[in-house]
Amino acid sequence: MRKNVYYILVLLAFVGICFGLAQAKPDQNYLRRQQFTPLLEQVLTEVQTKYPQSQLMAGRIELPQELQQTFKTGLSNWQEKHPHKQWRRLNFAWRETGGESRLEARSGTEVFFATRARLHWVNALPPIVTITAALLTQNLLLSLFVGILFGSILAAGGNPLIGSLEVFSKHGWAAISDVFHLQILVFSAVLLGMVGIMNVSGGTRGIVAALQRYIRNRRSTKLMTALMGLLIFFDDYANCFVIGTTLRPVTDQHKISREKLAYL
Repeated sequence: MRKNVYYILVLLAFVGICFGLAQAKPDQNYLRRQQFTPLLEQVLTEVQTKYPQSQLMAGRIELPQELQQTFKTGLSNWQEKHPHKQWRRLNFAWRETGGESRLEARSGTEVFFATRARLHWVNALPPIVTITAALLTQNLLLSLFVGILFGSILAAGGNPLIGSLEVFSKHGWAAISDVFHLQILVFSAVLLGMVGIMNVSGGTRGIVAALQRYIRNRRSTKLMTALMGLLIFFDDYANCFVIGTTLRPVTDQHKISREKLAYL
C-alpha cells in the first residue's frame, strides 16, 4: 500500500512539473537554435554523402534572423572539416508547420531535408503515459510499447493510423538499422552471456561468499552495493548487469527491495 502511494505521489509530482512547463513561456529563439544545429548537420551529411568531393557553400538563405549566426558558424565548421576544390551551392530554407520543424537544402532540382518535432510541453506526455501504464499493468515491456505508440501518434499530428504504422516503418526501423544501436545490442548480448556463464560456473556465489565478511546488516549491504557501483563502472550497461546479478542474493537476504537495489 505504501509503495503504491509513493508511486502515485511521484506521478503527481511529474504531472505537476509538466503543467508548470506548460504555463511557462520558454525562449522560442533559444529552442529554435537548439533544434537547428543537429538538423543542419543531418542535412549537410546527406549532401556530402551524395557528393563526397564537393565543398558545400550557401546560396540563398531563408532563415529566421535568430538562426543566421548559428547557420554561419555551423557551415563554416563543416567547410573546415571537409575541404574540397569543387564547390556546390545550396539554398537553405527553414519551415515550421504544425508540430514540426524542417530544414531544407536545395541543389538544383534536388531537395535534402531534415525534420524534428518542435519542442513543446506536450513532448513530456509519452513518459507520463508510460509511467501510468507501468503502474496500472505492472508490465514494463507493454508499458514501453504503449509510450512509444503514443509518442509516434503525437509525432504524426495526432493521426492514430499513421502513428501506429510509423512505430515500425519509421521509428522502429531507424532504431534497429542504426549502427550504434546495433553495437549496443551486440555488446549487451555478449555481456549477458558472460554474466550467465559466471552464474552457472559458481562465480556469483563465490563473490557473494567473499562479500559476506564485510556485510552484516542492511546498512552495510546498501553501502557495499553503492561502492561496487562506483568501482565497476567501465560501462553503464555492465554496471547494471554485473552488480545487479551479483548482489541480488545478498540484498534479498537482507530484505532490500529490488527497486532499492536498482536505485543503488
